[in-house]
Amino acid sequence: MIEAAQRFVGMVKPTTQASGSHDALLAMLPPGIRSETFYCGIKDGTVEEFETVMPEYDRGVAAIAALKPDMIHPEGTPPFMLHGHAGELRIVRGWEDRHGIPVFTSGMNQIRAMRAVGAKRIAGAGYDSITGPIVEAYFREAGFDVLAIEKAPVTWEEVGHLSDDAMIDLMLSTFRRHPGAEAMYLQGSKWPSLNIIGRLEAIIGVPVIQAVAARAWEIQIRCGIVRRQRGYGMLLETMPPG
Repeated sequence: MIEAAQRFVGMVKPTTQASGSHDALLAMLPPGIRSETFYCGIKDGTVEEFETVMPEYDRGVAAIAALKPDMIHPEGTPPFMLHGHAGELRIVRGWEDRHGIPVFTSGMNQIRAMRAVGAKRIAGAGYDSITGPIVEAYFREAGFDVLAIEKAPVTWEEVGHLSDDAMIDLMLSTFRRHPGAEAMYLQGSKWPSLNIIGRLEAIIGVPVIQAVAARAWEIQIRCGIVRRQRGYGMLLETMPPG
């Protein structure tokens, strides 16, 4: 097994706005995994902004690649899902061919996590401006039976201020509108959903795929590390190999 101290992860984040998700991720990773981060500066979360930000991602990936990390993780689902699953893979393959470093996006990470827990039929919710048909089409193209990925009735600005109880109520109502899902998908790192994963799973009885937890899981899998953690749902508690 590769030691954590030998690993270096480069990240390209969509926004500099503080949501706490990056600090939470670093706290969840085993000691010794080094990281560097490039911020793309998304501010408003509009479709128009997501459609024009890819050149900034390209600069970010190049800047991180120059540091010679073991892997590069461009975060944020909307800029990539707008291209569809196949389009996203073409972008990623271009970066890998250019820089010679493995790259995985948030969408790719969440697909891998869903497959790792054995989920084929999914339901979920998100807050981004593309949430709904565009996100649903992305996961259908990746081979999932998508019951619905609903746009939550909150704005991009206020989503980070939801209480745990409000998050639980919101996710429960979404899940119950679409019975039969084998996993619940929570799109986005900005809303405070990390600490409700265990509670929500206990109520709905299926795995919850949450962005930060899924990211922590895959980074460890790619580093050859198995460090099971309680409190963040069954993905990190069981660490399936994916």
